[in-house]
Amino acid sequence: MPETTRVKLVHEAVRKGVPFTMYFSAEQAQALAVISRDRRVSKSTVVRFAVERLLEQLESGQLQLPFGV
Repeated sequence: MPETTRVKLVHEAVRKGVPFTMYFSAEQAQALAVISRDRRVSKSTVVRFAVERLLEQLESGQLQLPFGV
């Protein structure tokens, strides 16, 4: 009998960065899901861009966090 070769059909996700867990309120999670669906991008991509913009604004002085935060 000829030897058969199996082809791996499972797509492996390409992950970049360090995993990080965040907890959102039900309202925030719903809003994130709507934005993600409407723009056809993953929720993690939306959050990654938002955090990137937040850090840039904090570093440039455009945004100040409240005292105690």
